[in-house]
Amino acid sequence: MNAIALFAYALIEKDLVDWSEHMACVSGVPPDHSQVEDWIRSKPDSHFSSIEQLASRWFYGFSVSLLNEHIEGEKKTAIAEALGNLGKFWPGFWVGNLVGLTSNIASTLLVVLLVVF
Repeated sequence: MNAIALFAYALIEKDLVDWSEHMACVSGVPPDHSQVEDWIRSKPDSHFSSIEQLASRWFYGFSVSLLNEHIEGEKKTAIAEALGNLGKFWPGFWVGNLVGLTSNIASTLLVVLLVVF
């Protein structure tokens, strides 16, 4: 909730800065404290409600984006843990087959030599 409140505060402050700059251009002097208070009081509740909704939507979008990155990272980690390193699998696969093929050829040659003798 603090993140939503901080973003809402930043939006209100941005409006205030824009209004202050406008007033300074119009009158030549920046507004004083009482004028700022009057400006804030003149805002309807719907203005602050819309800012609250915008802050909530921003926070929701930010959290979904952050969670998606985290979830994708966890998926990759889980796949790597379940399957192991596939780069190590394939060379081991071919070496295992080569050993099997070599032993089959050797045993076949041994059988042929025994039959010949």
